[in-house]
Amino acid sequence: MEKVDAQPTSPPEDASTTMALQQTTTDKAAEAISKWQPPQYSEHPEGEEIVKQVEYYFSDGNLPNDRYLLDKTGGKENKPVTLKTICGFPRMRKYKPYRSVVESLKKSKLLEIVDDKYIKRRVPLAIAPTVSAEEIQAAKEADQKKKGYVIPADQPWMTKGMMRPTGFEEFFADAPVTPATFKEEQSLYDSLISDITFATRIETAIQRYRARRKFHQQTAQVFNKFMNYGGIECGPKMFGGSDNKDLAEMDAAEIAASTAVHFVSEDVMCSDRWEVDFVGVVKGFLQVMATRIRLDSSHILTDLESSSGQADIARATNVVRNFYNYLLHHNVCPEFETQILAARKICDLADVELFNILVVQERLPGPFNTAVSATYGGTVAGVYGDDQDWDDIGSVDRTLQDCRDILKFAISAHGSQQQYDRVVDVEKFETVYQEQISLEVTKVEMADETIRALYAAAREQKPFLATLGKLHCCRWSYPLAPSFEQSEEALRRQQIEHTMTLWVEEDLLQYCAVGMKIEGEIRELDIGIKWLDQVRAVGPSFFEWLPNELYGKQKAMKAEEEAQQQNSQVLLEDINGFDETVSSQNEDS
Repeated sequence: MEKVDAQPTSPPEDASTTMALQQTTTDKAAEAISKWQPPQYSEHPEGEEIVKQVEYYFSDGNLPNDRYLLDKTGGKENKPVTLKTICGFPRMRKYKPYRSVVESLKKSKLLEIVDDKYIKRRVPLAIAPTVSAEEIQAAKEADQKKKGYVIPADQPWMTKGMMRPTGFEEFFADAPVTPATFKEEQSLYDSLISDITFATRIETAIQRYRARRKFHQQTAQVFNKFMNYGGIECGPKMFGGSDNKDLAEMDAAEIAASTAVHFVSEDVMCSDRWEVDFVGVVKGFLQVMATRIRLDSSHILTDLESSSGQADIARATNVVRNFYNYLLHHNVCPEFETQILAARKICDLADVELFNILVVQERLPGPFNTAVSATYGGTVAGVYGDDQDWDDIGSVDRTLQDCRDILKFAISAHGSQQQYDRVVDVEKFETVYQEQISLEVTKVEMADETIRALYAAAREQKPFLATLGKLHCCRWSYPLAPSFEQSEEALRRQQIEHTMTLWVEEDLLQYCAVGMKIEGEIRELDIGIKWLDQVRAVGPSFFEWLPNELYGKQKAMKAEEEAQQQNSQVLLEDINGFDETVSSQNEDS
């Protein structure tokens, strides 16, 4: 095989011309850069007065007594203050222009300009302030109130812009509809005047609603999730862009349709399996939102009222309720007014129930049921050390004997006479039955005064005893409940045993409501006492499962599959392109 020698390549004839052109271009660029200079600003004619005034603001004679500037500078922290703030002081407003004021302040020997935007003392304040931190905070709040906004103490990250009205305030109401607006909205929503479909009306209403509200990140997330759950896509329509010339030739209805970023999904439009159901959608959506909220258990136990979880729930219900109010106020779909009013009531109910079920799910099964489970072969059976003290299981901290005492006293308070007669054999009790089950609460029975008095007396000797009440339940079916292999006895009981009663602490029962759903496992002792061994999920009384939840998951999976296919196609094209390049190089060789 012969070796091919590499031949030297001579430069093209016009190479010198090309290099000359490149050199000329470079020289011009360098000349242009050398001529550019940053703009120069002159000092203010009254520069000495400006420096004197501002130095006084930051002086030892004024700063320790100035509540406003102490808040801005932090006193000894010597934090820089914006020059815009200083130039906004009453005695400084007469000095114009702003840039000349800044140039004059650069001559100060006591103050330092930072990045042409801030000013601070060259030497931090060494004198202790004469005003207290409380007075400084009060002055700050008074200034904010004067300007029309007060930043909440627990939300210091909020800005002035975020404090402006958004349309989601608790007592917000849309302005009365004027005759001109009424006439315009007739052309948009009145299906009797023109044949306008519900899909078109709701798209238009959503677009106009968004224009009349100020969405922050959190409210926008809630609204978009609500729209998606109800079959409304979020994003620009394909091939739906319009320029200013097009918009100028459109009427109000056409503009609303052209500029909308929320629109009814094509899957909804092209299928007869969807129907308008305001009540069902809000039930399903709020349930889904509640399951996404994660609460810190210690926070729940110590400070329920200020929990962030409660604020998250209130935000979700407020956004949904606010949208319904807009639909009613502007008469968008009068044929569904009854549905919308009922859906709005669900929001009111959710304000109370959703947070309660999160607390219940966090605390159930509760100390009594956990004690029985640990003692008689349940999920937490035997979870204690050699000294019979519990290792941390997150619910109780009792010895094995304490657990038996909890059961014995519960039987004394709530058990039948036959069960009470067997209390002496508490160590011999056995678990004879267990079942994975879904329950619906039919009655919440708190302890009566007699039982409360018994427990109060017993707590003098055994302070860990908590007063028990009763949770009456019936069987409930849930379409997406996990399937378990049930015993023949469980299958038999499902046909004949439709109700049951569980013993639960009163401090937990106060969060339970009739209609509440519980999914978990129950077990039964040989003396006929059932206990809740574990809880997988808790739902509100208005719980309703909709296929929308599966639809959303299927869309996400489909989008992921399409992205993977697209990536695979790009990779395949890259590989083919590389193979062609290699093949071409081999042919050249």
